[in-house]
Amino acid sequence: DLERIQLGYTFSDRLTTWVGRFHAPYGNWNTAYHHGAEIQTSITRPRFIDFEDKGGLLPAHVMGAWATGDVPIGSAKLTYDLYVGNGNAIVGVGDVIVPGNRGYLTINNARDSNNNTLVGANVGYKRGGMVVGVHGFSQRVNIEDNSSPIVVDLGEVSVKMAGLYGAYEDDNWEGLAEYYRFKNDDLKLAGTSNSSWLGFAQLGYAVGNKWMPYARLEKATLNQEDPYFSYQAYGVSYQREVVGARYMLNAKAALKLEANRTREGDGVPATGSDNGSYKEVRAQYSIRF
Repeated sequence: DLERIQLGYTFSDRLTTWVGRFHAPYGNWNTAYHHGAEIQTSITRPRFIDFEDKGGLLPAHVMGAWATGDVPIGSAKLTYDLYVGNGNAIVGVGDVIVPGNRGYLTINNARDSNNNTLVGANVGYKRGGMVVGVHGFSQRVNIEDNSSPIVVDLGEVSVKMAGLYGAYEDDNWEGLAEYYRFKNDDLKLAGTSNSSWLGFAQLGYAVGNKWMPYARLEKATLNQEDPYFSYQAYGVSYQREVVGARYMLNAKAALKLEANRTREGDGVPATGSDNGSYKEVRAQYSIRF
C-alpha cells in the first residue's frame, strides 16, 4: 500500500514545491506525524482524521501539487500551504464487509472522478513551540456503489471545509487542538445544504524525561442528511475520550498504553457493538530509524 511518493524542489525557506502523492497539509497532526508511530505521543490518531483505509472522514492524502514555505516576521514565522489535487470519491457502498454497508473515501490516484479539482490552503503563525492557524479545502465528491460489476452513481456532494488549529510544545507540556467546520451541498438534491463539525483536543505533560501521560477528547456532530457523511462507514456523530501514557525506553524507542471509550449518537452502531458504545485498550512498542 503505497502511502506517499513525492518529488520536490526547494527554492528557499520561503518556497518548496512538491508533486506526487503527499499528506494533505490541513491542521497540524496530518503533516507533523505522518505514519510515524513513535513520533506521535498517542497510539491512535483522532478517528475522523485517521487514514482513508481505516475509516478517516477527510482525505489524509492528496495526489497533486503542493507549495509550502515560511516567511519570517521578526522572531516568528508565517507558514503557508497551497495545494491542488484529484478530487475524492466515496466507494464501496453496499459492500457487506464495510460497517452498515456504507463506503469509504478514496483519493483517486489515477484520475479525478468528476474532473473537479480539490483545492486547499493552510496559513499558520509559528513562534517558538507554538503554532496557530486556519485551514480549508473544497472539492466535489462522487458517491459510487461498486459492489457489483456495474457501478451505480448515487450522487455528488460539493464539500467545503474551513477551520482552526493550534499546537504547543515545551520541555513539559504538549497540547494539540483542531477544529473542522463543513458546509456541504447535495448536488443530487439541488439547493440542499448541510452543516457539520468535528474537533479534538489533546494534552500531555512530561513527568521527568521518561513518562508522558496524556488525554484526548474527540467530538463530531455530523448531519446524517449530508451524503458525504451518511455514505461513509464512520460518518456518524460520536464522542471519544482517550487516556494513555508513553514511556521512552531511549531516544528512539517507546512503550505506550492507551484506553478509550467511544459513544456514537446516530447512524449505524459501531463495529462489534449493538448499542453504539464500546471501549478499547491498546499497547504499543514503537521505534524510529
